[in-house]
Amino acid sequence: MFDFSTQATTYLILIVITSFINLICYSYISGMWGFVGYLLYTLITVPLVILWMYNIDCLTTGDCQIWSWVITSLTLISVLTTTILLVAFAVNPSLGTTVPVSTTPTTPPLPSTPITTSLPTTATTTAAVTPTATTA
Repeated sequence: MFDFSTQATTYLILIVITSFINLICYSYISGMWGFVGYLLYTLITVPLVILWMYNIDCLTTGDCQIWSWVITSLTLISVLTTTILLVAFAVNPSLGTTVPVSTTPTTPPLPSTPITTSLPTTATTTAAVTPTATTA
């Protein structure tokens, strides 16, 4: 069918089996949206699976001069970026923080006047009501 190594074919078979199992689980857990979401995820990751199959095939069969330089270049970029960031943070530690470091306390000071918790009392008075007669 395809001219892939046994390892690359095994990888493809395992990916297909686990994808179907995951599709069923996502459909069961999230309903129709889980099914649609996992199908979209699968469509996005298919190129990565094909690329990884090519990588496995190159590792097992050999004779992949260009691909080995691509992997070497990607690894070199990652290593150089990490080294540059670590050196920059070591030279200037404030680069790693977004908020300037402060030595003042972050909690507000306690008020100097005591807080009273009792409610004020009110006195109620009743005045005597006298009826008044009005004549017309």
